[in-house]
Amino acid sequence: MLFSRLAEYTRMMADGKQLPPFIYPPCWLDGAARCSAGAEHRCLSGDLETCSSLIKEVHSARPELRGAAWQRIVAHLKQVYEEHHEYNEERTLEAMQAALLYGLLGAQQAASVSYVDVAWVVEMIEAFGHRLFDMTAWDHEVDLAYLSRPQWVLVESMRRIGCVLYLFDLLLHSNATTPSTGECETFFNMPLPCSRNLWIAASEAQWQAGYQSVQARRCNQHQLILGELLTFRRSPPSEEPTKITAPGMEEALAEWCEHADDLSMLLWMAGAVDGDGQAPALVRGEVDAGAGLHPDGPIFE
Repeated sequence: MLFSRLAEYTRMMADGKQLPPFIYPPCWLDGAARCSAGAEHRCLSGDLETCSSLIKEVHSARPELRGAAWQRIVAHLKQVYEEHHEYNEERTLEAMQAALLYGLLGAQQAASVSYVDVAWVVEMIEAFGHRLFDMTAWDHEVDLAYLSRPQWVLVESMRRIGCVLYLFDLLLHSNATTPSTGECETFFNMPLPCSRNLWIAASEAQWQAGYQSVQARRCNQHQLILGELLTFRRSPPSEEPTKITAPGMEEALAEWCEHADDLSMLLWMAGAVDGDGQAPALVRGEVDAGAGLHPDGPIFE
């Protein structure tokens, strides 16, 4: 179920009518270039435009031609890697989004994509991720009240792609462990995605209204983090809250779920199947996720 939902993100990118929930349509930031409702997004540019075209090619190719189509993806990713040190935050985010989609695509194409190629794509994801998350602030300490809409899109997109990386880490589970070995504090402290309505607010007026509603709620709520969700999903109802939980967390999570989008629901499901992933170390208290708690409110409306 989890894998099939993640795999759907590559088909969404190929179709183009609804982008994966970690890619914000550029046309929503530029009212003059708004794409037609229900039509393919033509607003993508640069690496994401190339990514969309190449993924579409793989999905539409006959089985015997998919290997050749995949090699064009490898060539594109090599070019991006050679140039990415000159990218700014927005272009690095696009490179990261493209690489992650290529990784999800490669995981679906076992018959035409070698293990070596998939492993190499994972290395590219790690390289772009290290650079992206070192370039700009993204965690709970970011004061969202002072962000412009483009700045908010960058921060929220980074948080969402961090959550997708956690899901991707679960997919690569092998020999009772994950590539992160279940000890990634960045995963634990990753803020949970904002609400569905705020993320899909296409117009400036819709976004401003939702954003102001969020700011009004932030005074009495703390920023929910992935570690809290995982611990809550792993802890029996009768147990006392663990040291990383905060007062009112259960109520905050309930409200977050009420306004959740597809990505947030995948995170909720993942908390139940995490197994030997991230949650056990949290429950055992081996990793400090307390730094993720903050008096700022979760992003929902």
